[in-house]
Amino acid sequence: MNDMLVTNSNVSISIYDTIINLASPLLWLSIRYVFASHRHIYALKAGTEMQIRIIYKYQQKWLQTKTFVSNTVHEQYSLLQKVGECALEMYSRIAIDLIPCGVSFIIGIYQCNRLIKYPYNIMCVFFIIFSDIFHNWLVLKQLEKEDKLGEKYISSLSNTYSIAQESVLHHEMVHSFERQHFEIDKFKFACNNFKEKHAIYQKVCNYQGSLRHWVAHIINGIVLCLSNGHLLHQGQLVMILFYSNEIRRGLGEYRFFQKQYRKYISTLNCLHRCLEKSNHKNIITLPCSIQFSNDSSLHLENIRISFGTKNVLLNINLTIPQNSFIILLGANGAGKTTLFRIIQQKYIPTNGILRVPPIQNILVCQQEPHLFINESVPYNIAYGCNSFFKIYKNNWISPDSHLYQNFGLSVMKAVSLLELHSLQFKNISSLSGGEKQKIGLARALAVALECPERVQLLLLDEYDSALDCRGKKLAYKAIEYICQLTKCTTISITHNELYKKNNNYKAIILKDGQIVENGDYSYIWKKHLSLLNACY
Repeated sequence: MNDMLVTNSNVSISIYDTIINLASPLLWLSIRYVFASHRHIYALKAGTEMQIRIIYKYQQKWLQTKTFVSNTVHEQYSLLQKVGECALEMYSRIAIDLIPCGVSFIIGIYQCNRLIKYPYNIMCVFFIIFSDIFHNWLVLKQLEKEDKLGEKYISSLSNTYSIAQESVLHHEMVHSFERQHFEIDKFKFACNNFKEKHAIYQKVCNYQGSLRHWVAHIINGIVLCLSNGHLLHQGQLVMILFYSNEIRRGLGEYRFFQKQYRKYISTLNCLHRCLEKSNHKNIITLPCSIQFSNDSSLHLENIRISFGTKNVLLNINLTIPQNSFIILLGANGAGKTTLFRIIQQKYIPTNGILRVPPIQNILVCQQEPHLFINESVPYNIAYGCNSFFKIYKNNWISPDSHLYQNFGLSVMKAVSLLELHSLQFKNISSLSGGEKQKIGLARALAVALECPERVQLLLLDEYDSALDCRGKKLAYKAIEYICQLTKCTTISITHNELYKKNNNYKAIILKDGQIVENGDYSYIWKKHLSLLNACY
């Protein structure tokens, strides 16, 4: 083969030798590409497995953290998705880049040492390695600039899609205020900004690519000069160029793997910072004693909680006996929802003594109930019942989840009391706010019907704010039924005069994180109105 590369060679090669010489490299290339194809498959499997492990780890961590409270859950899941994608890419690159880089590097060095005479072989190998490393050290700042421009480009692209999405999602409001042309101009500006960022990013990338090719030619030229006259045969010059590029290719693949690894670590650190920032909202931790009661009574003594330097609740002292019905009143920002979250053990007080029923004995109905939008209405109503597991035991995709009757009598009765028969086959995303609140209340009612002794405390956080007159009557009837059936204590947050017919209810007014009034509901409601009028 070496003789064939020299033009003035008089060597004559038979057809048999030619076939052997061609068949041998073809066989080795075939074996190499078969292994390469399987290597990529195994790399993809390993990357996918690691991606699933990471997502499973954080999902499990979030679900097991009782005090997890976050207003940036969408941001966290977006970061988790990016971490998973980076992990998939990084572990795939172990087989695609890291292993081949070692093979290319070792084979390149071995062949250069074998083909070039000593000591010029050592000189060529060291020159290739150090010139490549020196070149990358020189352009390090330029590479950092390329990474920053890449982040800006991705950010502008994300912002462009976000603007387009929000304009379409809120198109009714856009039309009502006649802001169509404004939204179009805003999107056009975002597109131009994205186009400008993309052009700058591509310019820098092309500059780097051209520079790398130019440096590669310079290195190859110097290697040829160093090895010229020191080869076993001059026909090996082509092989020297090939193996010189193999050494540089190995170094380049290693750098690319390192880049993917740094990207993975950077995204993972962003996720950890986001979690640390939002999980506990910078609660100042001081000694607090949390005790669980055996009945439905509550006791709060000197309860205080601070977010950063802001005191949200100050010295809350409250004892609520069993089977009581308490209405919690107060202006926006008074601390009502924070008090609820302390009772639910979502927030840990910074000071005081708290005695409440265990979390598994507390039912909650919220203004915006937690619903699984990808599941059926019967699924969401039955979620807290024991009958729920009978359908989903070893069968995560159950065709029976769309029918009320398959979840038992408690679900059927809750549906009947709240008149939810028409919602059986509707999508959660298509429901109105009032219908969603009915489903949240039906879930609590179904649990109370199935296991009354389980319910010790019922928390109502503006659970009826979106209900119509008929819906409110049904809801109040359902709440009274739960109270009679379970003998639980009930605490309700409201801004409306809802319970004036019942003289047995008590009420509390919160103002600036403190209890300012406590007594009969009829009297406290008038007090509440006078305080609101005084504020305005």
